[in-house]
Amino acid sequence: MTKEEKTTHYQTLRSDTLKMAITILDAKVQRDIENQKLLPPGRQNTVDSYSAEDVCSEASRLFEYLMSTDS
Repeated sequence: MTKEEKTTHYQTLRSDTLKMAITILDAKVQRDIENQKLLPPGRQNTVDSYSAEDVCSEASRLFEYLMSTDS
């Protein structure tokens, strides 16, 4: 693989990893919202969204996993 191909590969991998992280965090927030709806009024709490730092942290965790299994 040429240097340009490697760079393109890693950029694509990072981009895909960010998308996966956002998908995971979106699902978590949606699940938390649905769980709050099951509680009686007065016991429900607001659900905070995720931050850019949360996305980066989740993506980093996923990227480390992907790189540890890369042959």
